[in-house]
Amino acid sequence: MPTIPFEVNDSDLRGRFFRCLLFDALSGLRDDTRPAWGKMTAQQMVEHLVWAAEISTGSVQAECFFPEAQRERLKAFLHDNRPTPHEFQNPALAAGLPPLR
Repeated sequence: MPTIPFEVNDSDLRGRFFRCLLFDALSGLRDDTRPAWGKMTAQQMVEHLVWAAEISTGSVQAECFFPEAQRERLKAFLHDNRPTPHEFQNPALAAGLPPLR
């Protein structure tokens, strides 16, 4: 599986990623594509990416599970380009993934 260049703080590369590279990566997915990194099915991962985009644009609201006093410090995670660790648990999904759309 080729590595897709992405640098969260590089606006030009980020724009190219969302305009071109993401669609190229998704075009090879099929219903029976096995996870290469985590446990989600292809459809679950695509829906997870859509959900993240909806949250980032404000079209969907998600509860923040961290106290206000910790939020500024924790926001640094959003601008950190390190890979997300395996078995990372999003507190918003602690009860499990939402039903498929």
